[in-house]
Amino acid sequence: MKKFLTTLMIVFVAFCSQAQDKIIRKSGQIIHCKILNSDSTTVYYQSTVNNRVINGSIERAKINKLEFGTNDMMNANRSKIMNPQSAITIGLLHGGGALIGADVEFLIGGTVGVQFGAGFRSYGGGLNFHFKPDIRSSMISIQYWHQGFGEYYVMSLIGPNVVFRAKKLLTATIGLGYVLDAGPLTIVNQGQTILTYAVGGYFPF
Repeated sequence: MKKFLTTLMIVFVAFCSQAQDKIIRKSGQIIHCKILNSDSTTVYYQSTVNNRVINGSIERAKINKLEFGTNDMMNANRSKIMNPQSAITIGLLHGGGALIGADVEFLIGGTVGVQFGAGFRSYGGGLNFHFKPDIRSSMISIQYWHQGFGEYYVMSLIGPNVVFRAKKLLTATIGLGYVLDAGPLTIVNQGQTILTYAVGGYFPF
């Protein structure tokens, strides 16, 4: 019975050890912990030191890799939550410059993302270059806007934008747009460069 309990304890300890998450720093140090949450700049975790539970955090810039304890469905979903690869943005002058529109972005590798959007009488797209390998980080975006159709056509333009994303929700865009074509419902001319901007909220998923 004693041998059985000892074996059971060893298996339990091994299981718990395997189930722990790991934060691997760029220095090579490994933090054994439970990863709780993260944002564009920081990872928050919980570890046990001398039988005391301690809550800590570490900047993403200091992290080489995050590892989750097991490969089961729960941890796969948790990894996706910690590191979402897509986001939807809804707000003023999104979706190609609509009064109210939406854009969906997908990371296609590292810091590069592509986006597509549409709104009321408009559509657009863009190629995004994030400052960090995180969908929640700010970026430089080369965007195309097409505003209006038929007799309601306004203009189409293309240009660079700086997109600010807060840690949660808020996003704001400002940039320049080169007018490729101008319709009857605008006072700008083809070939002119104008200021572009947008505000809204973004939701990683």
